[in-house]
Amino acid sequence: MKNNHFHIIIAGGSGQRFWPLSRLSKPKQLLSLIHEKSLIRLTVDRIKSFSLLENIFIVSNQFLADKISKEIPEFNNNNFIIEPSAKNTAPAIGIATAIINQIDPTAVISVYPSDHYISNTDNFKKAIFDSYDFLEKYEGILVLGIQASKPSTAYGYIQVANIEKENFFKVSKFVEKPNIDKAKIFIQDNRYYWNSGVFIFKSSYMLNQFKYLLPDLFDKLIELDQKKTISLDNWNQIIPISFDHGILEKSKEIYMFKSQFDWSDVGSWDTMYDYLSKNKEDNVSLGNNIIHESSGNLIYCNKGLTVVSNTNNMVIISTDDVTLVISKDKAQNIKDIIKTIENKYR
Repeated sequence: MKNNHFHIIIAGGSGQRFWPLSRLSKPKQLLSLIHEKSLIRLTVDRIKSFSLLENIFIVSNQFLADKISKEIPEFNNNNFIIEPSAKNTAPAIGIATAIINQIDPTAVISVYPSDHYISNTDNFKKAIFDSYDFLEKYEGILVLGIQASKPSTAYGYIQVANIEKENFFKVSKFVEKPNIDKAKIFIQDNRYYWNSGVFIFKSSYMLNQFKYLLPDLFDKLIELDQKKTISLDNWNQIIPISFDHGILEKSKEIYMFKSQFDWSDVGSWDTMYDYLSKNKEDNVSLGNNIIHESSGNLIYCNKGLTVVSNTNNMVIISTDDVTLVISKDKAQNIKDIIKTIENKYR
């Protein structure tokens, strides 16, 4: 455990694809979906197993930070980096990197989503430490890749090129979530891996990437870096952009480590269905449900009783105030549905 190993958890998202269970007031990372613990609690516990507590930072807004503090009571204000408003992942990672670099210019930083599920902590820890060893020899950004086990339209993909050393590859390009036809092609091609969303890099290298690839944002980061606070005026001038589009797609030195841990981004109801145990009719039943002559469904009920009959391959979610019924193969489209719904139900 080295003092210059730091960790950034991105926790400002709303998890819209898990609506109506995931809401603006309690997004996916605060839910206990696959485990009795919340996803962010599991994420922090995973990192704590090999990190100093003071070297872990959560980037979020103030509203969610207050809720996360109750979930992670061992954290204090120093563990939080507060965004005045959502500006996407490049500013979030940039600000945290600048602050950490001020603490330790030799820092090696790992970035994690707050709402993914990893069941094998030992293999995950090995992947992180192997990545540290790699970055002692090479300059660049390292991403943890997952061997694709099926054609999936739910995940982004990484295409790799030549091998640099065992289990390390040079990245050729990142691929957005494909349609099913492309996903079937990818699963037959050993150059394609799922993108776990976990990145490792040296703080000094990453700030140089921001300087050359996102110079306007870098100028704001320098001011933030010097003050260790976020000026509202400077923040409001930042143009939202994702880390993928702003940095990863333009950076030249990006590598992938072929990871061996079991992973899911728990990104939507259909991916959750794939991950959970099923009955003999391939139904996932969560809560108080009666299922009759139906198969391939995910059914969730947190109040009362839900009865499903002669229904196949559906997602049925019943909460206190909203019931969602959607075809399982269309569950990725929930974000589009939410745009038409009143704010009080979001």
